[in-house]
Amino acid sequence: MMAKAKKASPKMSSGDDPNRLVWLDMSSKAYTNGQNQKVPGLQGTIKVLPIVAVDGTEVVYQYDVQCYNFEGEERNMWARFKDPANYKTQLTEDQKVLITQLRGLVDQFEDSVSGFPNVDHKSYALMFAYVLEHVNTNGEVVSDKESRRLALLIFPSKNVAKAVTACCQDMEALGDELGEEMYNDIFSRAEERHAYLSITFQKSESSFGYDCTMNTKPIDRFAASICTPEEIKAGTVKIPAEMIAKCTSQDAIFFASNYDDDNDFDESFALQVKEQMLDIIDKAEKAAQASENLPPVPSKNRKKKSDLAEEETASGGEE
Repeated sequence: MMAKAKKASPKMSSGDDPNRLVWLDMSSKAYTNGQNQKVPGLQGTIKVLPIVAVDGTEVVYQYDVQCYNFEGEERNMWARFKDPANYKTQLTEDQKVLITQLRGLVDQFEDSVSGFPNVDHKSYALMFAYVLEHVNTNGEVVSDKESRRLALLIFPSKNVAKAVTACCQDMEALGDELGEEMYNDIFSRAEERHAYLSITFQKSESSFGYDCTMNTKPIDRFAASICTPEEIKAGTVKIPAEMIAKCTSQDAIFFASNYDDDNDFDESFALQVKEQMLDIIDKAEKAAQASENLPPVPSKNRKKKSDLAEEETASGGEE
C-alpha cells in the first residue's frame, strides 16, 4: 500500500529541488534556446567527486545503443534501446522481442524516413558526480564552487573506458596501500572526500570522435580555486547526503527515467515509441510508393512519331 501511495503521489518538479540530479551530456555544443538565451557548450574540463551507484557500479559502459527522438505532446525526448542482453531488468521473452523490434525499427526508420536527427546510434559511458567546477573549451565557467550540482555525466564515447583504465593505472603506481586508498576515496558513496577527479572531454582534432583524459588530485592548497577556505583547511569536501541518495542506478535513470530503483526498461514508453515509429514509417513508405506510381511528366519538346512523319511530308511538298 505504501509503495502504491508513493507511486501515485505528485512528483516534485526539477525547479523545486536544489539537490536535483541534472543530466550533463559532455559532448554538447553551445546553442541559443527558445528564450533567446545562450546555453554554453559542455565540452571541456570538469572536476568532480564521483558517486558510485547503489550496487557499487562506478561507471556504466553501454555500446551499440539505438536511439529515437520521440515526439511527445509537450516536448521531444530520446528513447534509447540497448541490446536485450545488457538490461539489468529481468526481461520477459515478449519484452526481449519488443526491444529487438525497436532496434530494428531505428534502422528501418533511417532508411525509409531519412532518419537523422530523429534516429541515432551511440555508445555511452555514464557516471554520477558531485561537480566542483566545470569550464568549457571556450573558457566559460559552467559551474563553480558557488554553483555546485549533482549530475549524471553522459559521455557518448568509447574512449572514456581507456581514460578510466589509464587513471586506475596511475593510482596503482602509487603503491598498493596508497593506490587503494585513493581509489576508495574517488569512487565511493562516502560524504567526505579527500581527492577529486579531473576529466577533460572534447572533440578530437586528430581523429574521429572525442578525446578523454582523467587524473586524480588531492584536496589541498592547490585546489583553492574550486574549494572554500574551510574545505582547504580540513582537506575535505562533503557531499550532501540528500544528493548521494539520488544516485541510484545510472542505467535505470538514463534508459528508463526511473529514479527509484534499478529497473532500466519502461515497457509502456517503449510501446508508445513503437506505435509512433511504425506510423511514421508507414506514411513515408506510402508516400514513396505513390510518387513511384505517378505517370511521367510529359515533355513539351517531345514529339510523337506521327507528328514527325507529318512534318516530313509537309516539308517534301514545299520542295
